Amino acid sequence: MKNLALTCLVLSALVAPAHAAPKGSKAATPHYTTLTTPIGTLLDDPRARMIVDRHIPNTSTDKRIYFARALTLKSLQRFANGQITDRQLAAVDADLAKLRR
Repeated sequence: MKNLALTCLVLSALVAPAHAAPKGSKAATPHYTTLTTPIGTLLDDPRARMIVDRHIPNTSTDKRIYFARALTLKSLQRFANGQITDRQLAAVDADLAKLRR
């Protein structure tokens, strides 16, 4: 985990927000997901932050999370050495799907 912050910083510069709709698109805004919504967006919404912290404890209070704000939880999972499981992500997605924007 020592290199996680550095890895997140490098990756955050490379990752574009995958959830953004093309300009001029009138498509409905999708709900939050662990696959497409940046961690920063989830943590900026108090309801989503509570869901993330419920299933992946201490995510919002980890001092290194700042470096991962542009990543998604799914992309961060690859670098978390088993600390973020598919089961946790599925639980987060299930609760996020219940949120209304």
